[in-house]
Amino acid sequence: MSPRRGARLVTGTHYRLGVSDAFSSRRPPRWLAPTLITVVVGLNILGWFVTAAGPRLLRDHPLLLISLSSRYRYLLLTRDRISAVPQVIIGVLRNLASDPIYWAAGWFYNDKVLELFRKSLGRGGVIIEKTEGWFQKYGDAIVFLTPSPFVCALAGASRMRPARFWAMNIAGTVSMMVAIRVIGSTIDGPIKAFLRFNERYNKYLLAVSLAAVIFVVFNAGVGGKAKKVRAIDDDTRV
Repeated sequence: MSPRRGARLVTGTHYRLGVSDAFSSRRPPRWLAPTLITVVVGLNILGWFVTAAGPRLLRDHPLLLISLSSRYRYLLLTRDRISAVPQVIIGVLRNLASDPIYWAAGWFYNDKVLELFRKSLGRGGVIIEKTEGWFQKYGDAIVFLTPSPFVCALAGASRMRPARFWAMNIAGTVSMMVAIRVIGSTIDGPIKAFLRFNERYNKYLLAVSLAAVIFVVFNAGVGGKAKKVRAIDDDTRV
């Protein structure tokens, strides 16, 4: 079966093995588009909240912080505040939470969804185009190492089998959680120094974070016209 008309991505047979023609030709389920929009908007709002409240959450609510945000830096900073097992479990579940929606969006909408990512990065979209070119050959490694929203959508658009996608994604995410614990142990001194700094100047850092979020929101055109769809990739893990 050939890729959908208008798609820029060349679908490789390597990722189509084991996928039934009936499933690959199905129309998008009615719930997918509103769910995708809800996830995108929700992640954007959640990202703003975590950024604004980050200093306070880091100081007083580390478990809540890593439950709300998938960013690796928060996992690194909370390493000494949370024991290994709950941190790894929460980190894995939070990082995987939105991946099924992006994979399904890529599967059913193909290049329409990928184009949103290209537009969201503007000139940086060249990185996305290069990733698309590498995916046919190194798709497993890319999903293992960087299962971002775009990569999940790209995996779906490439017809990567669900079993293969989840195997690479889960293995990579668990490996990253363990790596963060190991890396944290090697830079324990700087992490503790930053936490002391956050503790001492928390109210000032909170004020700066809140001001930064307000500036970004209004600068992006909330209440006016937003030209870019940056929200779609707001669940970045760095």
